[in-house]
Amino acid sequence: MTAVQLSLLDGERRRDRGLALVSQGDECQEWLRKARDWAERMLSYRFISYVTANDVRGMAGDPPRQNLMGAVFKDKRFEFCGWELSSRGPAHARALRRWRLKDG
Repeated sequence: MTAVQLSLLDGERRRDRGLALVSQGDECQEWLRKARDWAERMLSYRFISYVTANDVRGMAGDPPRQNLMGAVFKDKRFEFCGWELSSRGPAHARALRRWRLKDG
């Protein structure tokens, strides 16, 4: 492996460890469950074809910790399906991932 590959793997491990740490605690676990369930429900009923972090924040409310938002779609039910720009003022038109339910 090259140094770039090792750096990428190390970065992914650190990201995953950070998401696991920020997700700990009853309040965080409850919010994550609510956010994921809302997204799954909306997508499974076909009300919408994809969701973003903005959609989740609008329905589930602000997370107890801001960096918890990154953990919402780290779940086997969802897959990445594109990008859009955030319309939320504090996000400064940052690119957001779009997520849909995995087939099957």
